[in-house]
Amino acid sequence: MTTVHTGTTAARLTWNLNYQYSNKQRTYSAYDSHLSQLNGVADLQGRANRSTYFGEDQTFETYFNYDTTIAKKHKVGAMLGYSWEERDNNDGFGLTVHNFFDDALKWNQLSYAGQIDGMTAVESGTKEKIRNISFYGRISYSYDSRYMLQATLRRDGSSVFGKNHRWGTFPSVSAAWNITEESFMDGLKDALNLSNLKFRVGYGISGNALGFGAYSAVATYGANGSITTINGKDWATLQATKLANEDLKWEKTSMLNVGLDFAFFNGRLNGSIEFYNKVTDDLIWDYPVSSFIYPYGTIAANVGKITNNGVEFSINAIPIQNKNFTWQTALNLSHNKNKVNRLTNEKYKTGTFTQGDPRVAGVSAYGWTQQIMEGQPLGTFYTYEFAGYNADGKATYYEHDAETGERTGTTTTDPKYKDRTITGCAQPKLNLGWNNTFSYKNWSASFFLTGMFGQKAYNGLRAHYTAPDFFAGGKNVLKEFITNRPATDVTSNVPSDRFIENASFLRLQSLSLGYTFRNLDGWVNSLQLYGTVNNVFTITSYKGLDPEVNMGGIDPGVDYRWSTYPHTRTFMLGAKINF
Repeated sequence: MTTVHTGTTAARLTWNLNYQYSNKQRTYSAYDSHLSQLNGVADLQGRANRSTYFGEDQTFETYFNYDTTIAKKHKVGAMLGYSWEERDNNDGFGLTVHNFFDDALKWNQLSYAGQIDGMTAVESGTKEKIRNISFYGRISYSYDSRYMLQATLRRDGSSVFGKNHRWGTFPSVSAAWNITEESFMDGLKDALNLSNLKFRVGYGISGNALGFGAYSAVATYGANGSITTINGKDWATLQATKLANEDLKWEKTSMLNVGLDFAFFNGRLNGSIEFYNKVTDDLIWDYPVSSFIYPYGTIAANVGKITNNGVEFSINAIPIQNKNFTWQTALNLSHNKNKVNRLTNEKYKTGTFTQGDPRVAGVSAYGWTQQIMEGQPLGTFYTYEFAGYNADGKATYYEHDAETGERTGTTTTDPKYKDRTITGCAQPKLNLGWNNTFSYKNWSASFFLTGMFGQKAYNGLRAHYTAPDFFAGGKNVLKEFITNRPATDVTSNVPSDRFIENASFLRLQSLSLGYTFRNLDGWVNSLQLYGTVNNVFTITSYKGLDPEVNMGGIDPGVDYRWSTYPHTRTFMLGAKINF
């Protein structure tokens, strides 16, 4: 018995090559006049600062793509590539001088200054060169639009790591099953009005080299500012400024995701639900080491581990669609759970990682508000618990047992480290995005809502501008300082939960309205006039400038008074013309 197969094979091979070069220059100029009343500047008789920095970026990438279809059912694809990147940064210096005769030339002639404060007045960048090289490939296969498989492999190298671990290998694999293409779904597709149902799963490992400088893994030395006189000549004392770690390696993130895509009513209702588990390992941090063994007190090492588990749900729909009116809506909901799994190992150990100091007046050495702890999420507030005022009108705080961490039942006006406890978390429990678009004949309108719910924020601005030390210095304070606090409240602004607030919010991010004129005089196909308002309003109980404080990094949820700028409300009118 002989079986004969017939069919066609179509193949395509493409080659891509790209090179990019860019250079950049940053020049900063500043001048404080003779009339300045700034602290530390008022007595300098004019202060000028001038600095210039240069940088270059180069990128080269080339890759081959191969696609073929066999017997109309087997689709095979392959890709092979190479990339090279080089960045030169921080090539520059600057100078600060003061004591000018007048303010006429400002920073334009620094030599006219009467004084320069030695080496402390000189600013210098740390010139660095960073190279990244990658070899990568991908193979994909699909059968009859039902079963899909894809695998990738990367070999990445970076100069920022130790010489023993500059290269890393990062694989990934994913598979998908288009269930709607199965024969057993023929009856169900009609019964359920189902147009797409796809199950997918993927796992991959990626490496991170961003955020690390060229000298992250090598030892550096510099003058410590001390002067030693030998034979009548002054010499600067050399000291270590960074320790080498030849084993410093890539931060690695492994991610497993499982998802289901669906569509009903010829695509008018579609969406997806996805579950993921993300593990970031070998996190780099500066760890303390013995000063008896090493010439510097800390070393960069791979120790930390953090996990993120979550679910994302999105749905897109066209609830109404007829000749004159259409309503399209898209809703996205997500939830993420963060956890710090490891901070130390057998070689590198540390006590605690404290973060989030909003620099409140009168609170200096212990102004931090968060602590990174094993078993807890990033953004965990670790502060004192405010217990109200005593009979003398002084702020009191709950005392805690040094061994158990539990409340002792007593309060104090002078809290100690042992009295700190977990007082909230900056991680939101729910993220929301909801977009709606309407059209009626020639009219169009849309609005977009965003929201975050369940998170806390430390109101650093409120803590600072209600500080007794700030008021005593003759500075402006919030009304709360006068109306809500006794005059004897002298320890009111230590890091406590009285400044930790519910930062949940719902924001109308944008609102638009437009009208379209069509076939104007035969030579203009359409003319659309529209108006848009961004940041229309925000519903929140947060007392700060904006509840949407920084949610990234290792100190999320701290409302720093010097870097937080509220969302601006903007109005825009425009026109679109098609000929």
